[in-house]
Amino acid sequence: MDYKIFVLCPEKSNRSSRWDWSNPKIYRELGFWQTDLELIDKLPNYKFMPSCHLRTKMPRIGCSEGHFNMLKKIVKEKLTNIFILEDDSVIDYSNINKFLEDIKDIDGLIYTGGAFNYSKVKDWSYRQPHISEYMKDKPIEGINEVTKDIWVCGTFGYFIKDYTIAKYILSNCKGSTGKYLSSLTDVMYNKIPNLNRYYYYPSIVCCATNTTSSNISIKDPHFQKSFKNYKH
Repeated sequence: MDYKIFVLCPEKSNRSSRWDWSNPKIYRELGFWQTDLELIDKLPNYKFMPSCHLRTKMPRIGCSEGHFNMLKKIVKEKLTNIFILEDDSVIDYSNINKFLEDIKDIDGLIYTGGAFNYSKVKDWSYRQPHISEYMKDKPIEGINEVTKDIWVCGTFGYFIKDYTIAKYILSNCKGSTGKYLSSLTDVMYNKIPNLNRYYYYPSIVCCATNTTSSNISIKDPHFQKSFKNYKH
């Protein structure tokens, strides 16, 4: 089964050298940089806490708009089997074919990596048991449904099987006020009504900057590690 990898990697990113842009399977989405003035024009589409500073707003908007650009490209070109990654992530190429076989009958947004958390933000710090204990025995190998009581956070790795899924996300990511459901892309996706969401276990994408510097080659043997556990 054929596939492509879309990577959100702005022109000014210092992680560009980690990726082989000559690989025809990899597409680079330049998106926006946090100082791009055109992001100011997009501010009215987002909602923030009154105390939120502009230096926090700009990178959030830039990241979200980059993801929207990739989804729009998928819809426009009616693409299928697209991995969407951020430039600080790494994908386990050795398990891609197994992943594609396992999800062939699944219709929805599929997380390929991320962090588990409770679906109510107020529970993130104080709810017992801790999310790590709560999720300890729940995932099964292969595809898992994201149940109503949890979120998968982090948009550094997810999979769009069909362009209709991207179209649904773009059509339903705003609320009744006309503003996006969140300024954080991962929270936004979790809030989209009636979006079938799944996660793949063991994960095949992890965030490289959690463990190492951003300039290490994506082909480095260091990354031949266990992808078994999602963060929590």
